[in-house]
Amino acid sequence: MKKVLCPTDFSATADNGIAYAAKLAHRTGSHLDLLHVLTLVDRTPEEALLGEQLNAQMAYDRLENQCREISKVFRVSCNAHVIANIAGLSSLIENEAVGHDLIVMGTHGPGNVFEYFFGSHSYRMARQSEIPVLVVPSGCLYSDIRKTVFAFDYWRKNKLPLSQLISVLKPMESDLTILEVLEESTSRKADEEMTADQQLILDTHRHEVKLDFDTLHTGHIAAALDRYVKEKKFDVLALCALRQNFIGRLFHKSLIKEMSMIATYPLLVIHDQG
Repeated sequence: MKKVLCPTDFSATADNGIAYAAKLAHRTGSHLDLLHVLTLVDRTPEEALLGEQLNAQMAYDRLENQCREISKVFRVSCNAHVIANIAGLSSLIENEAVGHDLIVMGTHGPGNVFEYFFGSHSYRMARQSEIPVLVVPSGCLYSDIRKTVFAFDYWRKNKLPLSQLISVLKPMESDLTILEVLEESTSRKADEEMTADQQLILDTHRHEVKLDFDTLHTGHIAAALDRYVKEKKFDVLALCALRQNFIGRLFHKSLIKEMSMIATYPLLVIHDQG
């Protein structure tokens, strides 16, 4: 991982995301870019009077000061970027994220994730971006990512999109548990099929990341996942935003939305590139 992008609106929530991103950049030896988007709508009368160029310069100066402080405190290279546009925020950020390996976004945390300055755009970024998105709840302090759990239905899906996830986790030296979430008990044949799948996954990826497997049986996926992550003391929950038709409630877009609203730990959303 070489480059991390962290959008900010200068709020306390965004500052927490920046601190997390800066420590992560230091841990992985990555460059950090801070991004502020000046929207040309919903401006205050004072901002409108100042004009676009002056507003942009003021925002850049403020962001540049943050970059200097980050470089000094966290010992990472950091650049400031300010753009002004009327286009959708998620589209602007995705364009700016080209060439980056990870987007780190702060949120207000449980029950309030969509009131972050992106509004619903934070969720859309996690769902639509081609680049992995790490959502950091307000109050979630940085700690090294040593244990990651990836909830994915590899048995029914017959496919496991690991390349993007491994590219993020490898620089962190994180262990990875692949969690099959099933809504009901399975047959012996299904268990045998999952065991065979697990062995194939191990054979394919054993030299890239330390792998483990687990299974969770539940009819209430989001709540059960939340308990599982907390009880097992995982540092990050990873989910995949699938782009094609899929089977089972686990991979419905609402799961990412639900987990974003209740998680008190970082949520890493990767994307199926197949």
